[in-house]
Amino acid sequence: MAKVQNGVHFQVDKRGESSTGVILDKLALVDHTPIQPLRARALAKFRSNQFIPALLDLKSELHKGYLNTWFCSDILLQTPEKITTKLCKRRWCVVCNRIRTAKLIHQYKDVLDAMQCRSFVTLTTNYTNACTDKRRLSSVVTMYGKAFTRVWRRLKRKHGKIVAIRKTEIAYSRGDGASRTGEYFHPHFHLIMPNDKGQANDLVNEWLKEFPKANVQAQNIRVADDGSQLELFKYFTKLYDGGGNEAPSRDVNPYGDVKLSYPAKAMDTIFQVMNGRKILQTYGGKILNDVVMDIDGEVEITSEDMDYIKPRIEIWQWYQPAITWTNAVGECIV
Repeated sequence: MAKVQNGVHFQVDKRGESSTGVILDKLALVDHTPIQPLRARALAKFRSNQFIPALLDLKSELHKGYLNTWFCSDILLQTPEKITTKLCKRRWCVVCNRIRTAKLIHQYKDVLDAMQCRSFVTLTTNYTNACTDKRRLSSVVTMYGKAFTRVWRRLKRKHGKIVAIRKTEIAYSRGDGASRTGEYFHPHFHLIMPNDKGQANDLVNEWLKEFPKANVQAQNIRVADDGSQLELFKYFTKLYDGGGNEAPSRDVNPYGDVKLSYPAKAMDTIFQVMNGRKILQTYGGKILNDVVMDIDGEVEITSEDMDYIKPRIEIWQWYQPAITWTNAVGECIV
């Protein structure tokens, strides 16, 4: 095993909490690159820790949640049989979202594979220009939800039972100084649903009845592929820009810095508006409702998957400059 130069010694978890709970697994490799589970986890942890300080500096009402993300997967507890750690489960955490995305793709696979003429639908309206602050954005997101309920009821009356998955997503933009000025948020829906009987087409038509001033060209229906599934289940807003997909290295930041995709205040506004709201909504009966939609229970790296790690009993703590976890004498776990 390599060692961190100028060996670093660490203290007990600053929160005084035990690091037990959920853990590291091969399922979390949503990008399908051949990276060992711990190296993939290290890359996600490294990225989160690069942009979380900007959110912490805001001292917003979500400050405690951002702090929990800073400590997410901070301590690894290793035994000869498995490695466990504690997750923050926050929606803005890269570590937790990779696990959540992979889990959702895995659990919905059979449902989506059975769907006839599967389509990826985007619904939006003309209210984007009105979403200039937290209050207005929250009001529009609520309005969208109520309007969609009415639309879906009318769709069911025409087509009967329809299996579908809907995600709420929010983007952010600054005005170009010409047609638009200032800053604004762009809430919209993405769905995967069947279109073998024109269900998706009818959905868009019903949506436009609710919002007759919406741009018809802004609505979209396209064939759903594996990339569509990833787009549906990933983050509800783009978290960061920059970085690469390479396996983590102990060189000094070999794949570049990452930063928040939008200004920290705008990101915080999006997180506050969506806090406590459902990101994913399923339609079509018990088979979808039974799917677990968050990270819970225990998922582990077991001894069968740890052939690249020396079996031992050890405590490892995250060390950002090394892009990995190290023990008290400076050894790196990967």
